[in-house]
Amino acid sequence: TRTSRQRLDAGLDAKVQVTSSLRVDLTANTDFAQVEADEEQINLTRFDLFFPEKRDFFLENAGMFEFGWKSSFETPPFLLLFSRRIGIVGDQEAPIIGGARMTGRTGPQSFGVLDVVTGAAAGAGTTNHGVARLKRDVGRSGYVGVMMTDQRSARAENTAGGVDWSLWPERNLNLQGFAALTPGSSGGPPVASGRLAVDYNGDRLGVSLAHLRVGPAAAAELGFITRNDIQRTDASLRLTRRPAVSWIRRLTFFVSGQHIANAAGQRQDWQVVPSVSLDWTSGARVGLELSRGNARVASPFLLSGRIPIDTGAYRTSYVSLIAGSNPSKPVQLGVDATVEGQLGGRTGSAGVAVSVTPTPNLGFALSAHRNRCLFPAGRSRPTSPHCASPRRPPPVSPSMR
Repeated sequence: TRTSRQRLDAGLDAKVQVTSSLRVDLTANTDFAQVEADEEQINLTRFDLFFPEKRDFFLENAGMFEFGWKSSFETPPFLLLFSRRIGIVGDQEAPIIGGARMTGRTGPQSFGVLDVVTGAAAGAGTTNHGVARLKRDVGRSGYVGVMMTDQRSARAENTAGGVDWSLWPERNLNLQGFAALTPGSSGGPPVASGRLAVDYNGDRLGVSLAHLRVGPAAAAELGFITRNDIQRTDASLRLTRRPAVSWIRRLTFFVSGQHIANAAGQRQDWQVVPSVSLDWTSGARVGLELSRGNARVASPFLLSGRIPIDTGAYRTSYVSLIAGSNPSKPVQLGVDATVEGQLGGRTGSAGVAVSVTPTPNLGFALSAHRNRCLFPAGRSRPTSPHCASPRRPPPVSPSMR
């Protein structure tokens, strides 16, 4: 005889608009089977890859819980909250038993509270993840805020918090930064991290200067820290000109530099990146970007899990070219190409994309990209997965971002 068992499994997702300025979201036994899969990547860096959040429950009102520094052109150096830490332990999924999020606003203050309980996975028991956020408006676009995160189970706990700000003394001048305290990874005293940045962005001139410090052994279990024990300084200068030539709309020159040292002041990495971009009056664009630098590897590791990289200093460089037609036309064409030297090897990529929008409500897109990665101890020619390059923007001129 053969017996069979049936199992009923139900979940809950609910949204409650308590008042016009207060909203509550609830979830229980959450199923994320419909979530879009991550893009496959080959890691050609010393650091963890960053995969963006794609689950609807965590995406809604996600901006309220942003704290730290997240650039569009590199892996985030420091985030106090990275929601993908919730529901994943190592490489295993931890089932979400239940969770609630409340976001609202009263006068110039906005606030958010998030609490999620996950089940056992990968040796970790039931875990509670809590976040509290408060922001107060300053001026037209500025704010000052505080945030605290807490993750705890029967075996471990991790509580971190900090204050952040973004102020606009005038329309083109932004002052921003944060200061945070996180536990030490070895269970020692709290570790301080922070960032100060000033950015002036005028029509003809742009200047920015920023300094980031991430303390040794900083551990934010609910966040994302690319690299500990660094003092990183970034500076950039942009000059934009509009030549008296009928077919040129804008010519932009840009140079940026980066210096990274450890807490003891020993240089780890540096990079200088000049670039130029040209905008035609037709709407087409082309940009060229170069880079030279140096990267120091303190501990040997396996690149992409199989290529040994020894300790020492490595020269870094790349050349990137990107061009695109008028984005307002019904048919748009874009091409890009990059050649990069890193960690004793070389990577190259080339791509082309075509978009057709016959009507405002209908569009088609087709793209192809090829990557080639050559290292002394191995060779990779991925066609679908792409080679993830370390800490640099994609091949695009700053004026085209």
